[in-house]
Amino acid sequence: MILQLEDVLDVLYAVFGVKYDYLFLFDHSCGHDKMRPDALNTASMNVGYGGVAKNIHDSVIEDYDGFLGPFERKLNVGDTQYFNFKATDEGPFWMSTKKREQRRFDTKTGKTKDRKKIDKS
Repeated sequence: MILQLEDVLDVLYAVFGVKYDYLFLFDHSCGHDKMRPDALNTASMNVGYGGVAKNIHDSVIEDYDGFLGPFERKLNVGDTQYFNFKATDEGPFWMSTKKREQRRFDTKTGKTKDRKKIDKS
């Protein structure tokens, strides 16, 4: 960051000279590293069907501000947003219809895995 600041100052001095005082504000808080135990985190969410993602819970859209943006949407204030696919959902938009149906339910692939059992006696 210090090197970037030096580069920014070099550019400002070259363009505007040293006749101005410059003020830079930085946020070095670690607030982005900490979150509630039940916080939704996109890094731990699934992009398809199945899998195990921890701390996934439904979210109620309580207000327009802070919840909804200016773009076309399917949810409105008072609706519940689910962070996993329900049986009636279309599925991931990026999958073809055929692939969605193949992935929606577990299907036999013909492949097997051999696992060693651990003797706990």
